[in-house]
Amino acid sequence: MGPGDDFYVIFEGTPNTIPPEILKQGNYLFLDRPDLLNGELFVYAQSLAGDALVGNYGLLGVPVNGRLPDPATLALLGLGGLAALARRRHA
Repeated sequence: MGPGDDFYVIFEGTPNTIPPEILKQGNYLFLDRPDLLNGELFVYAQSLAGDALVGNYGLLGVPVNGRLPDPATLALLGLGGLAALARRRHA
């Protein structure tokens, strides 16, 4: 995968239902686990860019209720933004 490429995790369907451009790139994981779509799923993804190792957490399947994120989430987003700016300065 290259920088900025998308990665897809497919929980339901068949390989025939995956869009051709995703099949061509090969950046997907086909799980065939539709039972995971009916609740919350805690996900951790890790990426490596040069010497930087970055991990991200996400809670999928949580309905959007129109509220602002909790303060801890806002703080993490702010720190992530600062880290991105600092990395851009030193590049």
